Amino acid sequence: MACSIRKQAELTMPPVLEIGGLLIATPTLALVIFFFVSVRLVGFLARRAGADEAVLARIA
Repeated sequence: MACSIRKQAELTMPPVLEIGGLLIATPTLALVIFFFVSVRLVGFLARRAGADEAVLARIA
C-alpha cells in the first residue's frame, strides 16, 4: 500500500516545474517561497507589535 502511494506521488508531483520555459526544482521553489513568506510575516508581526521603520532598519 505504501509503495503504491509513493509511486502515485511520484507520478503526480514532478521534481521540477516549468514556468515560462524555465525549469525550477520543486524543493528549491518551496524553500524560496517559505523564506519569502517568513520574512514578510516577521515584518508584519513586528509592525503590529509597535516597531517602526527605524527600529526595523537597525535590526536588519
